Amino acid sequence: MYDQLWEPLFHFGYQQLRKPEVVEGFIQEVFLDLWQRRAEVEIAVSIKAYLYAALRYKVMHYRKRMSIREAFLHVETVDQFSCNVEERLYFKELKRALKSALSLMPARQRQVYELRHEAGLSYKQIGEKLSISVSTVEKHLHTATCSIRESLRIGGKNYE
Repeated sequence: MYDQLWEPLFHFGYQQLRKPEVVEGFIQEVFLDLWQRRAEVEIAVSIKAYLYAALRYKVMHYRKRMSIREAFLHVETVDQFSCNVEERLYFKELKRALKSALSLMPARQRQVYELRHEAGLSYKQIGEKLSISVSTVEKHLHTATCSIRESLRIGGKNYE
């Protein structure tokens, strides 16, 4: 039964993201979540419909996070010479706050974040390099992003 459900789910997710390693991680998370909550989950429709909906929400959440991340990366690559003085100061302050937030992270989480955003490695490459699963890489990056946001909020200014 797993194969009958997994293959269509993978193709659905792949059509949405075109990133097989991320889709596989999401599918694994959907099945794991279903298994962990099996006692309390009541499926009113078919299991197939439930799994498609769960994957769709994971993909939508991922796309939202990626759009935020891309917007941040765009800010990070702004040509400083085209900015006025106030924007340059703001940008330097933001970079300092980011470095400070990174220094507070656990070593493995910081390492995953730096491999993704500084070295530009894919989730799969990071997983292979650190001998961890793609879903673990995703979780480290999600946690890192959340802690950076929280750190930037707490730091006195809301950079969002």
